[in-house]
Amino acid sequence: MEGAGRPAVTSSTGQAPVVAAVAVLPGGEALLQGASPAAAAATEETPSPHFVGTAQKGEVDGAIDIAAALDRCDAYWQQHFKAELLLAKTKLEMQYHQELMRQRSLMQHELNLETSRREAAEWREEALLRELAHLRRENTELTGEAEVGKLMVGQFSKLMADKASQVCQYCRRSGTLRPPSMR
Repeated sequence: MEGAGRPAVTSSTGQAPVVAAVAVLPGGEALLQGASPAAAAATEETPSPHFVGTAQKGEVDGAIDIAAALDRCDAYWQQHFKAELLLAKTKLEMQYHQELMRQRSLMQHELNLETSRREAAEWREEALLRELAHLRRENTELTGEAEVGKLMVGQFSKLMADKASQVCQYCRRSGTLRPPSMR
């Protein structure tokens, strides 16, 4: 375990060196691994959570398996990093969702504007079509009146032409001649 970046401690009593390590558990609790309960009690008096004590070969009985403790610590940090990744992913998805909702509301707003413009244009078109129909009816009436007027003028002209061709029974002149002068 020395190659994994964990500190190694050797005995200062001249006996064969024994490796001991401290694992930091969740919540800041330090656990001395590979040492006796007396050595573990010595770490509780030390303020540093990364304390590494010395242990002799005879004190190692009943010690906690270092690999299992490191696996627990690694599992904790893996879960911690997975939770952070999940949180970051969730935040990112929420940002995308909010942006999507913002874009959707913007598009809906534009759609509503275009719909209201179209409806206003349809209303104007209907009003113009009604006005056009009214003007066509009026035009038809005026055209009819103009035709009646033409007929009346034609009849009057014919009447005047007939009158001009007739001779007065008293003066034997046509109706359009000027009266003779009396001189």
